[in-house]
Amino acid sequence: MSVLSIDIGTYSVKFLECEVGKKNFSVLAHREIPLQKVLSQFGPEASIQDVQLSIVKTYLENGHDGKVLMQLPPHMVTSRYLKLPIANRKKAEMMVPFQLDENLPFPISQAQHTLALRKRTDGFDALVTISKNAEFESFHEKLEKLEVLPTTLSSELNFIDTFAKLQASVQPYAIIDIGHTTTKAYFISGGEVVANHISHTAGRIIDDVISKTYAIPLSEAVAYKQANAFFLTEAQYQEVSAEQREFANLMKQTMWPLVAEIRRWELGFRVKYGQSIDSIFICGGTARTNNIANFLSQAVGIKVELLDLSKWQHVQDDAIEESALSMCNLGMMCASQIDKEPVPNFLSGAYANSLAGQLPLYSLSFLSVRVAALCLLLVSFMLVERFVFLEQESKIVDAEVIRSLKIPSLGLPITERRYYPSQPQRVLAAVKKKTIGVTQEVKLVQAATKRRGLAPLVEVSNALASHGKTKVAFFEAEDGNARIVLTSEDQVALTKAQEALSSAGLDNFQAGPGKSDNEVTITFNF
Repeated sequence: MSVLSIDIGTYSVKFLECEVGKKNFSVLAHREIPLQKVLSQFGPEASIQDVQLSIVKTYLENGHDGKVLMQLPPHMVTSRYLKLPIANRKKAEMMVPFQLDENLPFPISQAQHTLALRKRTDGFDALVTISKNAEFESFHEKLEKLEVLPTTLSSELNFIDTFAKLQASVQPYAIIDIGHTTTKAYFISGGEVVANHISHTAGRIIDDVISKTYAIPLSEAVAYKQANAFFLTEAQYQEVSAEQREFANLMKQTMWPLVAEIRRWELGFRVKYGQSIDSIFICGGTARTNNIANFLSQAVGIKVELLDLSKWQHVQDDAIEESALSMCNLGMMCASQIDKEPVPNFLSGAYANSLAGQLPLYSLSFLSVRVAALCLLLVSFMLVERFVFLEQESKIVDAEVIRSLKIPSLGLPITERRYYPSQPQRVLAAVKKKTIGVTQEVKLVQAATKRRGLAPLVEVSNALASHGKTKVAFFEAEDGNARIVLTSEDQVALTKAQEALSSAGLDNFQAGPGKSDNEVTITFNF
């Protein structure tokens, strides 16, 4: 499954293209475009968001055949962790809006939200991310207008929460993303994000401090920080020059508010959950600063490491190694697609995107396996029906057909009947031929009936019904002509019979003498 992850940052817009497999993903390409490089192309009325989305549109114009993942800007999102003491999932979902109305400073009806439910023994826990309608609609309209609507539009919190399911760890840990304008911390326990925090002590403050302290332009301060900035542990202060100690103290003072916040966050976690954070993994552009992990580890009193995604990430683009930490956020977005459950998506309901209908790779695999199993089951039933039930019925039918073929009236010779088991079509052709012959004979009889061959005799019989002494000695009818010979020992009776036929309305009636005086011949048409 091809996936493009997009991180719309305040310093740069980053893209990561990858191919997601069953247990990991392969990085195909990546790109980072700093906003400062393209700001000159926009007028003073253009907002930072306009610049960011314009970069996204330009990148997508090159074409991408696959899913597109995008984060909602963090200033547009807030979150809540709810406890739902209801065992029924649907009822728990229905309860969420009521709890949010009690927890939010605005009605939930004025916001768009996503929901991730976590099953517990006594009900559900819910992770809800919320964005006000006014801000979300404006952002959605811009995406729609620029034709850059992603497949999934979610928060960084949701992506990291989904990623956390893949990171099997017994001990609680934290992921801290030290970005340009904000630092975001996610505390994870049991494969779930259970707390998240945000601080505005981040990379931009370092840029400002360096620029003001050394009286250099901000752009030079940014370049110097990225290339030469560093932190020192207490033991290292004795190993460097006075200028380096001065710079290290400057960096320490600048980032110390973040250290204090991390300590406060960790204390809150320890009080609430009765557990200590085992380790902290840092990522983001500022995490590339030299020795920052050792500095934070000593300052906070917790082991701090650079976030390493090599367990899930197969790199084909070697250039990404230099910017791996700043791309970690995108890497976790790609890794989230490994999980069978889809990431909660803000593009739902009235904002549903047609692209969002794409099924995840594992949903397709899930369905394919079950469809194959169902097909196998149906084939098994058909084979059982064919060889168990239908075979027996077929034998009964064959026996009945063979018996019918032996009926004498059918007139089917034994030389034809013996072909039934091997060549039933040949026997069927012989039966059809016999059927055609019988049909023709029936038609002849029907045609004869239509010509009323016996009708004249019926008319004569009706006319002579009261003349019992006179008999019909001969009768013939052919081609519409009838001839009758009447006979009687009584001449008077014979004469009356002739008169009765004469008055019967027979067509073209004629009477003549017979072979003797006791006979009379009558002809007429019918």
